[in-house]
Amino acid sequence: MFLAPEYTTIIFTVGYCIISVALFLKVTERYFFYFFILALLVLFLHGGNLVLPWFISETLSFGFSTAFSWTLWLASMFILIETYFGNKFPLVSIFVFPTAAIAGVITLVFPPPNLITELSLLFRAHILVAMLSYCSFVLSLIQAITLLIQETSLRTLSSRSPSFGLPSLLELDFSLYRVILVTFFLLSATLISGVHINSEVGNNLVTFDHKTLFSFLAWLLVLIILGGRYRLGWRGRFVARLTIIGFLFVLLAYIGTQFVIEVILN
Repeated sequence: MFLAPEYTTIIFTVGYCIISVALFLKVTERYFFYFFILALLVLFLHGGNLVLPWFISETLSFGFSTAFSWTLWLASMFILIETYFGNKFPLVSIFVFPTAAIAGVITLVFPPPNLITELSLLFRAHILVAMLSYCSFVLSLIQAITLLIQETSLRTLSSRSPSFGLPSLLELDFSLYRVILVTFFLLSATLISGVHINSEVGNNLVTFDHKTLFSFLAWLLVLIILGGRYRLGWRGRFVARLTIIGFLFVLLAYIGTQFVIEVILN
């Protein structure tokens, strides 16, 4: 970036705040084009502020603030995708954009520590896509739960089961499909880069451990979901439940690593 990361963080944080206020005041529909361009610029600055230090810096800075910021950047990207297809900012924007602004403030107040030195670009890319694939699965889990809530609300046919202003089931279904599609590409990149890294360090191309197993099962399940949607027309509650199962596989792959090390292997 041409500006110091701290100044860039301030700029995109202010941008998120402006969009959040506009959403709260409900003026984005009247000036939709301008706010959409502003959101694109903010997302570009936010992403650049994250990705350039990740690959250019000699040391890899990583911590809670970094992971939180990456997660909100990815969530904001999904929102812009939905905005592009729906020609309006979805309801969830009023929660995600302010949270993204908070993520920017947290990064300034609690800068991540320098943890690792002398990592190859491939290894840095592997860590990044692995983290993003996990974040994407978290967002797909939220989408799946939202779809189940909306469908349950409609099935009850009761005025006491409001939809809380949620989009229609069709919109939620298409949104979930797009998130799952991005998740599939990120998870594929994670597995492929992992194979290349094993080859670089002289190990077997595939290391058969629980992390590889559950990551592959999650990837296979996502592939089945996409294939089932394309060939068999799967959608709705069934796809949402499969998505939740896929998230559990990823959760076991990532969090289960520490459990195996500390508990099973003592």
